[in-house]
Amino acid sequence: SMGAPASETKATCGRELTVPRAGKYRVWVRYVDHRKKSEPFTLKLTQAGKPAVSAELGTQPVVPENDEYQLYWGFSFGWSSFEGDLAEGKARIDVSIDKAGEAWR
Repeated sequence: SMGAPASETKATCGRELTVPRAGKYRVWVRYVDHRKKSEPFTLKLTQAGKPAVSAELGTQPVVPENDEYQLYWGFSFGWSSFEGDLAEGKARIDVSIDKAGEAWR
């Protein structure tokens, strides 16, 4: 879990994990989606010190603008995903913020 102001441009957190078998995986990410604002961040998986899969998220809405929470609070939690091939074995997942957004994330 990560929390950063809209102006943040140098934040990261991560953890080690084990991929049980080689194959195509769908990586699901739940994050705060602000109404009519961007909250960009990058999620990257590395294996053996090399990039395996990555995606920039928070640049497009994942929750409808007329969602009840979006209308009341101005944000809601939403899900996004991306696919990639991973090898069996150790991996590292990192969430990085390297550019300013329009809202906290």
